[in-house]
Formats: sequence, structure tokens, C-alpha cells
Amino acid sequence: MEGAKIARLACSQGIKLMLGAMLESSLSITAAAHFAAGLGCFDYIDLDTTFFIRGKLAHSPFLDDCGRFDLRSAGPGIGIEPLLPHT
Repeated sequence: MEGAKIARLACSQGIKLMLGAMLESSLSITAAAHFAAGLGCFDYIDLDTTFFIRGKLAHSPFLDDCGRFDLRSAGPGIGIEPLLPHT
């Protein structure tokens, strides 16, 4: 994964890192939170865009009402099961 390589290289050189989002759904925001937690080298994390959208795409099981992610109960993956097409 190129993003992980870039983040590790920047961190090894003492460069501060920020991870942010534009208007992604909770699915991609949760993936970004896992990415940040897995690498552990981000100084600033701004993943609050799910507060600006409504409906199912705004819900993340790991995001609380204050905008904090709690990934302590997370396991492999990001907590979704893909829907398979009916045959």
C-alpha cells in the first residue's frame, strides 16, 4: 500500500502527518480510522465528515457523538459484510 509507505517514510524523517477527509461515507471514514490506528504515526486526524451527511451512510459503529473513534473492539476488516448479488 503506497499510502502506508509514504506515511512511514515521512514519520521516519520527523515530518508531522495529518489524515483528513472531504465528504466520505462512514464506510471510508472507518477505513481511514483503521489506517491511522494501524500505522500510529499521524499527529492530526480530521475524520468528522459523517456529521455533515444524513442516513445510513452517516453511521459508523466506532464513532461516538463527539467525533471520537474507539477501535478497541474492532477486529479484522472495517465491520461490514458485502452484499452478494442474487443469482
